[in-house]
Amino acid sequence: MKLRHFIDTQDFTKCELLDIIELTRKIKEADRQGCTPKLLEGASLAMIFEEPSTRTRVSFEVAMSELGGHALYLKPGEIHLGVRESMYDTAKVLSRMCDAIEARTLKHSTITELAQHADVPVINGLTDYNHPTQVVCDVLTMMEHMPAGKQLEGLKVTFIGDATNVLSSLMLICTRLGMHFTQAAPGKYQAPGEWVRWAEENCRESGGSLTITDDPVAAVREADFIYTDLWWWVGQEDQIPERRAAFMPVYQVNGRDLTTRVTVPVSTAVLGGEVGVVTLGGKTVRMKVPETSQPGLKLRLRGMGLPALGEKGTAGDLYVVVDVALPRSLNDDTRRIYEELAKVDAKG
Repeated sequence: MKLRHFIDTQDFTKCELLDIIELTRKIKEADRQGCTPKLLEGASLAMIFEEPSTRTRVSFEVAMSELGGHALYLKPGEIHLGVRESMYDTAKVLSRMCDAIEARTLKHSTITELAQHADVPVINGLTDYNHPTQVVCDVLTMMEHMPAGKQLEGLKVTFIGDATNVLSSLMLICTRLGMHFTQAAPGKYQAPGEWVRWAEENCRESGGSLTITDDPVAAVREADFIYTDLWWWVGQEDQIPERRAAFMPVYQVNGRDLTTRVTVPVSTAVLGGEVGVVTLGGKTVRMKVPETSQPGLKLRLRGMGLPALGEKGTAGDLYVVVDVALPRSLNDDTRRIYEELAKVDAKG
C-alpha cells in the first residue's frame, strides 16, 4: 500500500475528501453513542509542536486515546528537530518508533521535508501556509448545519479577514468540493495570486465559484456560513497597528448584523487630508477623504476604520456623501450622532 501523508487538501480528490469527512462523521456519531471503535489500538502518534496549541493538541491526543492508541507530545526543546539532528534523522527515528507523525510547524517547508523522509504517515497540524485538519472538520460542521433543502455543492461560504493559513485551507477545500467561496478583505490582505489560481482550477473541475472582494456587506448578504480568523500571525506583531486600522471595524464579525450603512455628509475643505464632519452638539467627526474626491461625489470608504469624534466644525463647509459602514456594536450616543448626520442633505 502506497504511503500517503495528509499535508494539503489539494493532494486529495473531491471523492477522497468526502470519504474522509464521512468517516469522521461516523466516528463522531459512534462516540456520541459511547461505542467508539478502537481503530488505532496499540498505535502511537508522535506529536511535534514548534509552538503552543490548545485545540489541535487536545483533539489529536484525545482522539488517539479514544481510538485505542497513544500520543506523545513533543514540545520545542525536547527534541532536536533540525538543530542537533537533521530533519532526516528525526523523521527516521520517529518512523521506527511510532506509527504516525503529527506536526505543527512554523514553516510549511519543515513539514514537507519531514514527510519527504518519513516512513510513516505525516499529518499537518498547521503551518504558516495551511491548516487542513481544521477545515475538514469545518466542512463536516457545515454539512451538519446546512440550511434545509441545500446540498453541499450549493453552500455559500464567506471568509471575512486576512489571507491567513486558515483562509488558504478553507478556500481550497470549499472550491475543491464545489462550494461557493468568498473572501472579503482590504485589497492588501486578499488571497495571493497563486492561491487564487489553485482555487479557480478547483472551481473549473468541481463547478464551485470563487469571489474576492473588499465589500464585507455584499460578501455576507447571501452567505450560508460566515467565517473569520486573526488579523495578524506569528512574526507580524510589528504590523499590528497597521492591520488593526485596516480591519477595524468594517471587517469584524461580532455575532450580529455585520454592518449598517448610512449616508454621511463629509466636509471636503481639505481634499485628501483629515477633514471635518459637522455634527449635532457642535462636534466634528474626522476621517480621510481620497484626493480624487469632489464635492457632491458619492464615495464608499471601506476598511478605513470608524472615524473618531473630534472638535467643533465650521459653518459653510462643502460636503460629499460618503457611505460609511457602522458596526452594530456602537453605543447609543455615537450611533445617534451618525444617524442624525445621515439626515442632513449634501451641499456643494
